[in-house]
Amino acid sequence: GAIEPLRSANRMAERQLFEWRLVSVDGNPVVASNGIPISVHESLDKVKPADALVVCAGLDPTQFGRGQKIHHHLRRLSRHGSMVGAISTGSFIVADAGLLADRRCTVHWEYVDLFRSRYPALNVTQDLFIVDRDIFTCSGGTATLDMMLHFVSEAGGPQLALAVAEQLMHPHIRGSVDQDRKSTRLNSSH
Repeated sequence: GAIEPLRSANRMAERQLFEWRLVSVDGNPVVASNGIPISVHESLDKVKPADALVVCAGLDPTQFGRGQKIHHHLRRLSRHGSMVGAISTGSFIVADAGLLADRRCTVHWEYVDLFRSRYPALNVTQDLFIVDRDIFTCSGGTATLDMMLHFVSEAGGPQLALAVAEQLMHPHIRGSVDQDRKSTRLNSSH
């Protein structure tokens, strides 16, 4: 969900607006929550400051303890000018790194209560995504597409973002303040 809009933006713009590299903490492949192994280009300690770093995590946000070296590298990259962001439960890792203080943030609705209990001082919303200065968070799922279309619009303009959305069969680009969970009550007449 995060890379495909960027690939499509490069194609639609007929130039390379975006490039990406996949990294893991130790440089070894990671297994996605759907069981598919994902190879990476390098380990996090080798990453040089870039425009942005996006943290993706699995379904168990409690598996990442405080003080791991990932937190050190996220703070290092942030200090050196990289935007640091998170998708879904990646917000737990960014919060543990101390990068969400004095910022608005979001997390997948399924984890909001746990997130608020672990980080009571943070300003947690149920927005689809939040870009607060040099930190961004996203609730995950299809909200990832909306957030990336936001970044496509910033880099290449709103017409390019719309063209990418249409290419990806995404009929409506949602804004950051749209809520990540709506009531799905159906009215029935008997």
